[in-house]
Amino acid sequence: MNRMYFQIIVSISVILLIVACSSPNRITEEAAEPTEFLMESPTETPQPPDPTAIPTVKATETYVPEPTATEIPIAELVPIYILCNCQQEVPANARIRLHFGWSTKLPEQVLTFREAGHISLTIDGVDQGNLDGYWRDELRGPEEREFPYTVSWAYLIEPLRLEVGTHRVEAVIAIDESVTDGVYTYEPGEVAKGSVEIIVTDF
Repeated sequence: MNRMYFQIIVSISVILLIVACSSPNRITEEAAEPTEFLMESPTETPQPPDPTAIPTVKATETYVPEPTATEIPIAELVPIYILCNCQQEVPANARIRLHFGWSTKLPEQVLTFREAGHISLTIDGVDQGNLDGYWRDELRGPEEREFPYTVSWAYLIEPLRLEVGTHRVEAVIAIDESVTDGVYTYEPGEVAKGSVEIIVTDF
């Protein structure tokens, strides 16, 4: 009887051992599986720009700056005789030509006056300095009149030089030697003077 129990126990132990060996070991299998690692991409070091590279320009629109100044329309030249003893109105954007002329019978007489004559001019009491260089080189004539030859003098005032308002121009013509126009003889000193009031208006 005891022998039979012993065989039964041995048989059961053998069966249990076989079952235990045939069951997979989960921990060992999981440990045996290859482990995956996430590898970070290497950090790229920024490179300096290539100095020989030609930059690419995107040609889309061309910027055109707005004009910063307004162009001023220039009016026609306004001639004003400096000995007229009168008033004359001009726009502020006008070019003003102050002028004077001397006429004689013969061309050599007018040339003598040009060499001997001097014009003193003030604008609003301010002396304009030595203006002998404003005599014109060419003579006008002969013309069909009593004194056919003329020498001219002209002084230009640029636009906007005179402010809006009334301005007084005074002139004195003098000579430093005797001259003649073919009829009258003039001794050294003052031979003519006059003035003009220029009224400058907005344009």
